[in-house]
Amino acid sequence: MQHIDKSVHREEGNSITLRYLESIKIEDEQRYPVDYNNSFRNLPDKENSYYKQMTDILLVNQRYYCCYCMRRLTGNKDITLEHIIPQNVDKSRISYYQRDEVSELKDNIVLSEDFSHTPNPSLEKLPHTVAYDNLSISCKGELPKRKHSKDVIKDGQCCNNARRNEDLFPIYLLDNSNLIVYHKSGKVLEGSDEYWQEDVRKVISKAKLNCPTLQDIRLLWFILKDNAMEEICSLGKEKDTRLDLIRDALFLTSLSDEKIDNLLAKFEKEDYWNTFLLYDWFHSVIWDEA
Repeated sequence: MQHIDKSVHREEGNSITLRYLESIKIEDEQRYPVDYNNSFRNLPDKENSYYKQMTDILLVNQRYYCCYCMRRLTGNKDITLEHIIPQNVDKSRISYYQRDEVSELKDNIVLSEDFSHTPNPSLEKLPHTVAYDNLSISCKGELPKRKHSKDVIKDGQCCNNARRNEDLFPIYLLDNSNLIVYHKSGKVLEGSDEYWQEDVRKVISKAKLNCPTLQDIRLLWFILKDNAMEEICSLGKEKDTRLDLIRDALFLTSLSDEKIDNLLAKFEKEDYWNTFLLYDWFHSVIWDEA
């Protein structure tokens, strides 16, 4: 998980929100009736909506990676806009997010409901449903499908779609390398910073970052960590050379024969392999090999 520095593109992000607010202002009442679903998404038009403008800025800010699982994104139907403070939050819950350690949320955000009903509100704090500082980009949590008997099962739904409106603290806004550990088994674990461990465990659990396919994807990246990226991409194009690449690497591990067979069966499939390649961030991650 990478640290997301919201300050880098804050000026551009805030300008999008301010243009949106100006477009919905009720002059007679000097109010801004914020409506995320019916106006932020759709105006001025769908292709150039404020939503599209904002997601473009956020993708750049996040280097085109999902804020949770580190899947590489394009912005073309593979993203969802994540509200860090959920859209339906109330005053009793907002203190969970507005902590001293995250000035982005404490100093720059106000509840949209309060903002919308306040005449001549200050624009120093922006409404949470449309504010740049309260938004991030997540993947859609869609992993390849597999057949089981006659049913087709989604093999894991992770990230924003798994989180829904659960309260999760945005640990990716914290510049702390001791928060998250990527273990050689493919598991994501809480790091050594005891103060944040409960929050980290909750993110891992509620965003389903240890679902089986994500674990296998990270495990395979660990196993192939010494192979050049060019070699992985080149040999992976064809099924036979892909299997040779994976098999040669797997047989140098201490994994059980059953686990090796399961990984080969999974990643011989083109959809699983193509999804694996979207997690190329893990080719250079620092692994916990203990």
